[in-house]
Amino acid sequence: MLGSRSAPVTSQPPEDDPPARASELVTSGQVYRWLSVSRGRGNTITSHHEFPKPWFVSDDGGLTRLWRRSLVVAWFVEHRPKRAAKLDEEQPGWRGDGTPAG
Repeated sequence: MLGSRSAPVTSQPPEDDPPARASELVTSGQVYRWLSVSRGRGNTITSHHEFPKPWFVSDDGGLTRLWRRSLVVAWFVEHRPKRAAKLDEEQPGWRGDGTPAG
């Protein structure tokens, strides 16, 4: 799941990856806010081989990247446990169910 990247990321999700609803995806901006880092630092972190591969990368040089929310949350639990514990407080409806946390 969080292994190294051996194949280049394409603009389309892998064929064996089921379709995702919008509520199941997060943007790079959301990830950067969750990390509380700048765009540059966030790009460094999300490009690291242990960060989940994007589910979608736009054809315009990767300006738009989307990740499966569940994989990003799992990464937070493993690599940023203190931040993961606060995601629920800081992001109402972060699980994608549309209801506020708490």
